[in-house]
Amino acid sequence: MRTNFYAFSNWIQLARRTAFFALFCAGIVLPTLVLGQNAPANACEAGLLATYYRGYFYDDISFFTRAKPGIVNRHISELNFSFNQTDIFNVGDVAVYNSPGNPDEFSATYTGKFYALTGGTYTFYLGSDDAASVWFDQDTQPTVINAGDAHGYREATATKKLSAGFHTLRVYYGEHGGSQGLVLRYDGPGLVQQIVPNGVLYTNKNGNPSPVLTEFELNSVGQQVQLNWTTATEHHSESFVVERSTDGVAFEEIGSLAGAGTSTQAHTYDLIDQHAPLGTTYYRLRQLCGTQAVYSPIKAVEVKEVPLQVSMYPVPNNGTFYLRVQPALPQTATLELWDASGLRAYSAPVLISGQPDIQVSPNVPIGLYTLRLQMANKTIVRRIVIGY
Repeated sequence: MRTNFYAFSNWIQLARRTAFFALFCAGIVLPTLVLGQNAPANACEAGLLATYYRGYFYDDISFFTRAKPGIVNRHISELNFSFNQTDIFNVGDVAVYNSPGNPDEFSATYTGKFYALTGGTYTFYLGSDDAASVWFDQDTQPTVINAGDAHGYREATATKKLSAGFHTLRVYYGEHGGSQGLVLRYDGPGLVQQIVPNGVLYTNKNGNPSPVLTEFELNSVGQQVQLNWTTATEHHSESFVVERSTDGVAFEEIGSLAGAGTSTQAHTYDLIDQHAPLGTTYYRLRQLCGTQAVYSPIKAVEVKEVPLQVSMYPVPNNGTFYLRVQPALPQTATLELWDASGLRAYSAPVLISGQPDIQVSPNVPIGLYTLRLQMANKTIVRRIVIGY
């Protein structure tokens, strides 16, 4: 039996070599399979790497150098695990289950890079059940800590002065019993309070990452908003979708621009929101990068109503005049001319756009007329002399 086994084994190896040689000669290259490795990370590298351990760390971070991990380098988009009593962390059998479906006794590290678009003071809001802490760079003390075990969901807050650019980020977390949750929010220079988005988080899986979004600015111009953003590099970048919100929660798409694909050169983009609502308006970018959606920080701008000014020239005229509307918010209005007897002598739609001067040739008799410009939310009335 042993002789037959070795003969069969040798035959299998010979067949493999023969098949490989035939494929090689034909120019066919087979993919390499490496056991124990995950599929390549998304080219964007947006997010953090999570490693999960069985057991609770009791606010002792040396636990993570002693314990054996159960899940290693899982990619997560952001730290937004809302307070719950189910397996929202998807740790499976790494945890202990004292009640069905409710994981207990596990700990985690979340590591990567944080990119500060602007230098200045940032405030971090760390909500957790149970213990958690946030560390930057080579600091020997956490920036913000939510210490203790077996406590309910609560939030700790602290400030940190950061220079613009990359900073090493470590977050430690542990669940001891009962419910679980981990949420990291922040605000800072030009930023409203929000979940730390994946657009400023980098997994650092392939060494030192290159920043993608390096600038994102909003400017209110009249009743329009100018958006400008700059990227230092892009990887499989399909497009940038601009999203707008009036409450900072529910966003809608208002426009998009094509991305640069894969590029190591800086690119600058700009888009004008011509229909910005009055009041505080929130904007963010959604970059489509391969299979991943990458979100910029949310920024807000105040849009104030600009008094509407309508004028006509020349007066008098030869029967053709120009209508100037400022601000020229894009819309279709109705222009009417009423004669001295109260009869409507002319009516036509006019397109008000970024070009404020509209030529009008009504072909009406010489005389004094009442001009009515009916717009979406307002009607303007003026007197005008048509003809000499």
